[in-house]
Amino acid sequence: SGSSSGILTREHTFSQSWMPSNQGGSWPNDPATGRELPEYNDLHNLFPAEQALANGKRSNFPFGEIVGAPTYVSPTGLGKLGKDAGNNTVYEPADWQKGEVARALFYMVTAYNGINGRTWALPSGQNQDVLKKWHFQDLPDALERARHELIYDVQGNRDPFIDSPNFACRINFSNMSWVASPDANCGVGQLKVLKP
Repeated sequence: SGSSSGILTREHTFSQSWMPSNQGGSWPNDPATGRELPEYNDLHNLFPAEQALANGKRSNFPFGEIVGAPTYVSPTGLGKLGKDAGNNTVYEPADWQKGEVARALFYMVTAYNGINGRTWALPSGQNQDVLKKWHFQDLPDALERARHELIYDVQGNRDPFIDSPNFACRINFSNMSWVASPDANCGVGQLKVLKP
């Protein structure tokens, strides 16, 4: 975001530190950081966030579902930090944001995989089954679809997981392989996938 002092900032859902093109450095002073590459400025991945109360607490922890008492809960109800069933530290967004989070992550690894010879996939600590569950539990609503059309007008590309939600069942986002025959639940327990 360049500055982390604002109350409301625009932040990357797919963390900068997860990006294969991330070169470190001290942005904006170090041009070697690659911060002007398209993936750092992709509107499909950028959302407004409360810096101190949400984004700063999330840091670059993976997204997940907290079991037990969270270690931090945003006073505005936008998210919480805690441990998942595997005792990993995760950030859990508000229910109404979970689908958008999942689709942003799916989009990023799909849109940028192979660009400039870089391999993109979900980080090893990011559970794709949780994201797929969130994706289907919180399908695109009118506001997300309107935002999507605006991004298309400005940026010129679309998020296929908003246009065709079942497409998420066809990809193993951990290694970016094609799933030729997904199971009826998209690999996520008792999930109900949309009928074609």
